[in-house]
Amino acid sequence: MGRVLLVMGHRNTSGGDEPEVERTPKVVTAVERALTAKGHTVHVVQREDGDNDPDFTHGDLATVVTRCAHLIQANDLQVMIDVHFQGSPANESGCFGIFPDAPSVGDGKASNPLDVKVASRLAREVSNLTGIPRLMLPEPGGPGIMSERQTGVGLGGDRLGLFELTLSVRATCVRVIMEHGDIAADRNIIDAPWFYQKVARAYVRTVSAFFPLDGGTPDGGFHAFHPHRMLRTHSGAIGRRQPTVTADVVKTYTQGETVIADGFVHAENQFGDDRWARVVGTPRRWIHQSGLIDALKL
Repeated sequence: MGRVLLVMGHRNTSGGDEPEVERTPKVVTAVERALTAKGHTVHVVQREDGDNDPDFTHGDLATVVTRCAHLIQANDLQVMIDVHFQGSPANESGCFGIFPDAPSVGDGKASNPLDVKVASRLAREVSNLTGIPRLMLPEPGGPGIMSERQTGVGLGGDRLGLFELTLSVRATCVRVIMEHGDIAADRNIIDAPWFYQKVARAYVRTVSAFFPLDGGTPDGGFHAFHPHRMLRTHSGAIGRRQPTVTADVVKTYTQGETVIADGFVHAENQFGDDRWARVVGTPRRWIHQSGLIDALKL
């Protein structure tokens, strides 16, 4: 099950383009309903900012993002998506997700593989369901994904505030800014019937793929053990909250310590191996193959 934080782009006193400001609550409301109906947990920062206005934060962008970081920590949220529409001077058609990319502070593309994957998957799903093409970008971006360094703010040498002020939660929460098409070039699609419902389906598909409702694992590549299997750990093996080297450490193991695993997944590569065992227990934890004496195989 996914634990999601949604942000209504520009719905704060820092302002923004009016056509965009008008539409971001419609996306968030549709997505909130669809994810909740599917069984995911959803928080919306504008609903939980304490000002009794469910669609607006009566404070600036820094106030919004500080509140985001607090909600992520307090509720152990797994993914934050800031909802926007593109308003480029070129009026170029396309949807894309922006991922954090500031290598100098340990928040670069290579340090955020899951953020990049979620941004890419969400852009692909939005494109497939709405008909808005993915914006094609060169490295460090790509089809439907943009590095924050490729944004206007990034090209000017600064960080995007959303990413800078949530650096403290980067190890436990995916952070994405989603641009759902160009407000001018894609207006006919954006304003067509059922657009917001289609976008909501894209979110459900994406969140369910990376944070499955059945307790599985990112992107559905889980190989279950029937029955569960006893495994032995190497000294210093680490159990993490997610199958990624940047996830929070739950436990450090001793040499020969036994754990019970219900399966494994192909996830982040480490030392030339991408296998991670899922250990039974609360909280659920993941151990990379390098931390295990026994080989992970069916």
